[in-house]
Amino acid sequence: MPGPVLGTYFLKGNLAMIVPLLETLEVRLFTNDHEPTKDDDATDYTEPDAPWYSPIPLLAWSSVVLDDQGIPAVYHNPLSFDNPTGSPVDVYGYFVVDSNGAFCWAERDAAPPVSFDVGTEPYVVSIRYTLKQDVGV
Repeated sequence: MPGPVLGTYFLKGNLAMIVPLLETLEVRLFTNDHEPTKDDDATDYTEPDAPWYSPIPLLAWSSVVLDDQGIPAVYHNPLSFDNPTGSPVDVYGYFVVDSNGAFCWAERDAAPPVSFDVGTEPYVVSIRYTLKQDVGV
């Protein structure tokens, strides 16, 4: 049993070293009906063209914890995009870019498009980051 325990501590340490890099990233919404792939770049995604919209930096990560499967993970506080303008927007998901605008990853909403407007619930993005590759992009 010492192997997995040592491996877990090693991964937790490595993930903790990555958090400062994660804090240079930002989340953007996409409004085009696109299925994310590993070969995407930021130009594959169309952001909302609305006065209320702006990307949100990823600055509030948790400490490294073990998730429910025993995998070291960091979680970001939920990010809330609000539409106070009365102009409906259909969102298909979010994507993440680095400080140079280079594509990092994307996630399509489970039931796209999600339409939101003034008076509706905000569009919330919750992110969990691990050193284990999940299925998808």
